[in-house]
Amino acid sequence: MLRLSYVRTITNVLKLQNEGFRHDPSKIRILEIGAFSGVVTTALRKLAFQVTAQDLPLFIEDPILESHLSSIGAATIASDLRDYPLPASDQSFDIFLSCEVIEHLNFHLLRVLRDFNRVLAPGDCFIS
Repeated sequence: MLRLSYVRTITNVLKLQNEGFRHDPSKIRILEIGAFSGVVTTALRKLAFQVTAQDLPLFIEDPILESHLSSIGAATIASDLRDYPLPASDQSFDIFLSCEVIEHLNFHLLRVLRDFNRVLAPGDCFIS
């Protein structure tokens, strides 16, 4: 069963696409922070978006999850947000998703948000 917040996040991405952000989902690069079980990543990959799932190594490096994400063509980043910079190139994503994550960060939030901004392409968006 999908959590309401997951449905809202996926709906927000589709609204952006439909409102002229970019019409071809295969050209939209999405980074999902705190992907956990990969539910949102999986849904967005099924809709043809380019998705990279980030989470703590404990979660994202689980062999079953790694196998699943690989099988659907999702990239992964295993990292702890306490350790920055995020291991991603500058301006490498068009949409940055954070579903039920930001409210749990209790460390250097401004530095983390600044780093999120670094990997987001200019004029693109952050959905939380």
